[in-house]
Amino acid sequence: MATPAEALYLWDWQADGIVLQTTGDPDIPFIHVASLRDRWYGVDWNLSQPYAYVVFDPVARTQTLLGGPTNSGDEYGNGNWIQHPADLDDQWALFSHFEGLAPSGSGWLAPAGWYTLRPTGSGGCWAIRTPPSRRPPITRLRRSCGSRRTAAT
Repeated sequence: MATPAEALYLWDWQADGIVLQTTGDPDIPFIHVASLRDRWYGVDWNLSQPYAYVVFDPVARTQTLLGGPTNSGDEYGNGNWIQHPADLDDQWALFSHFEGLAPSGSGWLAPAGWYTLRPTGSGGCWAIRTPPSRRPPITRLRRSCGSRRTAAT
C-alpha cells in the first residue's frame, strides 16, 4: 500500500473494504496529520511556500484546502484526543515546526512557534522563546496570528 506515496486508505470495518482512497503525492499528502473526531488536519506541501492547511473528512469523503500560510513546511500536527463539539469543524489541532528552531524562508505563520488550527477560521499562535538552553515557560502571543490566514482558492 505504498503506492501512491503519502495517500490515505480508509478501511470501513462494516463494509469490509476501503471506502476512501486519496491520491497522495504529488497531490495532497496525508502525512504528519492531526487526528481528531471524524477529521484529520494537515498541510499540502505540494503547493508553493508557505503552503496551505487541509482537512480530510472521512464522513463526507473529501479533502478540502483551508488556506494558508502554514507555520512550516516541516510541521507536525497534533490532535490525538477526542473532542465533542456540536460542530465537528469546531475542533482544534496544534501544529508545530520540527527540524530546528524555525523554518527557513519567509511568509510563514508563527515560525518557531505553535499554531492552533480550526477549520472555522479561528486559531491562535503560541510561542516558545529562545535560546533553548534558557527557555522559559510557554507564553501566549499577545496578538493573534489567525488574521494572517487566507482562504484557499
